[in-house]
Amino acid sequence: VPSSVTASSVLEPSVAYQAANLFDSRYDFAWSTNGKTTSGKGESFEVRFNQPQNISGLMVWNGYQRSEEHFKANRRVARASVSEGPVSNSFQLSDRMGSQKVTLSNPLKSV
Repeated sequence: VPSSVTASSVLEPSVAYQAANLFDSRYDFAWSTNGKTTSGKGESFEVRFNQPQNISGLMVWNGYQRSEEHFKANRRVARASVSEGPVSNSFQLSDRMGSQKVTLSNPLKSV
């Protein structure tokens, strides 16, 4: 789906850790916050779709999935939220490699 994505921070070199890596379907690249200056807590990214979309769930690969070594050496998301305007969804992610299906309790309409 055509869209753009921005992040609250990106680790340098930004070309290697840009937020667009969240959507490239490759395990050897990842978005990374600037962990040298933050713990990662409160970091975010924003997706802007070219056309309105309904979102009822997500497929998430938590952490750096390049290898088990990379996964263990980097932080992962424990709790996340997805929101648009007044509609918000919070959920926990498992601390494991592989995909995780997240079903939103409050689906987002025409975002």
